[in-house]
Amino acid sequence: MRVVALLLLLSSGTAGCGPLANIAQREDIATARYSPAVSEAKIAITVVLISGDGVPADAAAIGRSGETVPPATAPADSIGKLEVRNGTIIVTLGGAAREDIAGETFALSPCLAVAGHEVQWACGFSSCSAGYALAPGALEPGPLTTLQPVQLTVDCR
Repeated sequence: MRVVALLLLLSSGTAGCGPLANIAQREDIATARYSPAVSEAKIAITVVLISGDGVPADAAAIGRSGETVPPATAPADSIGKLEVRNGTIIVTLGGAAREDIAGETFALSPCLAVAGHEVQWACGFSSCSAGYALAPGALEPGPLTTLQPVQLTVDCR
C-alpha cells in the first residue's frame, strides 16, 4: 500500500510540475541546450567575440540569414526557435519538447575572462563564473528566460 501511495505521489502532476515532470522537462531543456544548433551559434559568437568585434547583434552577424538560426532537424530536438540578440542566444522550446514547456524560453549569454581571451556561457538564471564578466553589450540571460528555475538544470538556476 505504501508503494502505491508513493507512486501516486511521485506521478501526481506529471503533466504540470510534479517531480517526474520536472525531470522530463530538464531532459528536454538539456537536449536543446546541447543541440548542434546551439553549439554552432555558441562557436560563431565566440569567434566574433575573440576577434575583438564585440557581440554580434543578430543571427546575420554570425553568418546566418534572417533573424533566427534554423533549429536542427533531428526528431529528438527540443528547439522550436533559436534567436541571437546582442550576442545572447535565446532558445524557444518546441519540436519534441513536452507540451507543458513548449513555447517557454531560456537564454545563454557569453561571459569573457577578465584576464585572457576565454569565453564561458551563463544560462537561465545563472551568472558569469568568478573571473568572468558578461560580454559588453550582451544581455543578461535571466530576464529572457521564461522557464521556472526548478525546470532548469542545476547550473542554469
